[in-house]
Amino acid sequence: MAKFCTQCGNQNADDLIFCGQCGQKSGAPVSVQTSSATSDPSLAVVTVVVSIFLPIIFPLVMWLTQKNQNKHVESTAKEVLNFQITYVVGLIVIMIALGVLSLVGGLMSYGVGAFFGVMLMGLVNFVMGVTYLVLMIIAAVKASKTEDYRFPFAVRLIR
Repeated sequence: MAKFCTQCGNQNADDLIFCGQCGQKSGAPVSVQTSSATSDPSLAVVTVVVSIFLPIIFPLVMWLTQKNQNKHVESTAKEVLNFQITYVVGLIVIMIALGVLSLVGGLMSYGVGAFFGVMLMGLVNFVMGVTYLVLMIIAAVKASKTEDYRFPFAVRLIR
């Protein structure tokens, strides 16, 4: 009587403990994900860290490629992507508003308002940049512990 491998379907002799083709232990349960994909958080950490330097594009690629392979990387990439889209849109809106404000203030105050408007734009850029970096570092630490992290202020466009 021959046994069939639960992993690859190879027909093996009854007395074999391991499959002759794939090495799966006879009668061992088959997992959907490899153990390295579920226990090794390094790909999720790489997703967060590289996304700092390649925003929107890298988490989008990671989300699309890991969608059905690694749930932790998928959820991390989705969360980073949602945060970065929200961040970029918010930054653009704030900079446009401050630009208009400094233009109007400059026209009304013979250039003094424009100076303060530009200084305010620089300060807002600095504060938002530091906030972005801190939140991404927190997300990388949470990803290294295989914990899900929800960014504050992120609109979840991709679910």
